[in-house]
Amino acid sequence: AGQSECLVCDDRHFCINGVQTECPPGSHQPDPGQSSCLLCAPGSSCLNGVSTQCEPGTYQPGRNQTFCFDCERRYYCPLGAPNMIMCPAGSY
Repeated sequence: AGQSECLVCDDRHFCINGVQTECPPGSHQPDPGQSSCLLCAPGSSCLNGVSTQCEPGTYQPGRNQTFCFDCERRYYCPLGAPNMIMCPAGSY
């Protein structure tokens, strides 16, 4: 037997023409019932339809990315950093 009603598209997915598809790497969708995914923002990475802020000590300047870079020496990177920040004079 066929279905009697349409189902709402799950979060982490998008639905077009009655087909549910997981968001591609570098994108995410936190809300159910959506027809598109959102690009991953700078300072985060996106896999399996989920956006995760870059951990302290890492950064990501680009959009639509799946990983965060390690912060280099002489710099620091707080949680969700889109860029490295140079350590001020008198620190390292």
